[in-house]
Amino acid sequence: MRKLIFVIALTGAMISVQSAHADELTTALMVKGKIIPGSCTPTLSDGGKIDYGTISTFLLFHDSNSLGVKNITLHISCSAKAYVGFTATDNRSDSLPEYIEVVNVKNNDDYRLFGLGKTAEDKAIGAFTIDVDTMNLKVDGKKYDRTEILYSTTGTSWPFTKNIRSYTDKAPYIEALSNTSGRLVKDFKEAEIPLVINTSIVDARELSVTDKVMLDGNVTFSIVYL
Repeated sequence: MRKLIFVIALTGAMISVQSAHADELTTALMVKGKIIPGSCTPTLSDGGKIDYGTISTFLLFHDSNSLGVKNITLHISCSAKAYVGFTATDNRSDSLPEYIEVVNVKNNDDYRLFGLGKTAEDKAIGAFTIDVDTMNLKVDGKKYDRTEILYSTTGTSWPFTKNIRSYTDKAPYIEALSNTSGRLVKDFKEAEIPLVINTSIVDARELSVTDKVMLDGNVTFSIVYL
């Protein structure tokens, strides 16, 4: 999905008609927008699907049960070099368990976790995280020369990170690639961003499993022009 970036802003509370003898009242109309050199499109390898196959409940008797690591690549292609970031919106954010620890992940704060859907009995199944494999990231056909990417909630200040944060109205995280200084956003035409998926399931006894349960994680990646 590409975000709409052209904005028309109307300012001024009212437009009024007055007699020639009255003091003049004015209002302003401002048209704002951004022209960028080309447009960008995100795609995911393997059709954007991560499949853990069949999982036996006999293996799910811990508070958090790791399903292991899966890999997928986010590809961003632009018609010309552009400064862009991207967001990851969790479409199953209402299914995060009250407590779960995703194995092999240092930070399990909610903003890092993506939901896996619910059972028919409305029980949260588990969660997963998305990290960036910066060692294998490529920009315009060349190896990315940083060990981290950037993130921002404002589009102006860019701390370091390696993980993809869940985009919400309360925390509108934007991820971006950094230039050689490590402090500013890098422009590019093509980027191949390897993503590492870590997934954990809650204790099967909490799920009250009587029938098969389908994992249903769903995340939307969107381009943001900076």
